[in-house]
Amino acid sequence: MDVTGLLPYLLGVFFNGLCVLTASDVLLRAWRSEGRRRFPDRWDALARLSGAFLYLLIALLMTSWAVFPVVVWYLVVALTAAAAAGVVLRWPELPARGRTGARPRGGSPRSARWCSSRRPSPRSSSSASSADGETMGGK
Repeated sequence: MDVTGLLPYLLGVFFNGLCVLTASDVLLRAWRSEGRRRFPDRWDALARLSGAFLYLLIALLMTSWAVFPVVVWYLVVALTAAAAAGVVLRWPELPARGRTGARPRGGSPRSARWCSSRRPSPRSSSSASSADGETMGGK
């Protein structure tokens, strides 16, 4: 097989492999109800499933099906459909939103207190506009 025949085959392997990885991730997250690798809320499930469908569309359009076996397409579609069915079955158990009141990552509570305790600057926009002595309604 020369380079011109190998490149479309490698693109098919890459895009369909990406499709398999994302669909299997969605399927495994839909299967698990506890633990770290689960859906925290409905928005996450919807976002990951739409990403799997997007990769499915990209794999359909970017794979040269004259070179790549079509049976792979049917397997990838079946895996993505199973992932979608898993999300549909898990949907009623998922909360509408994730945890509220969670501390933002990357900062300590001490720095969050420091940021919230800062006061605005003493110069306000109303004192700056009336610096020439005129009021807004006067001449």
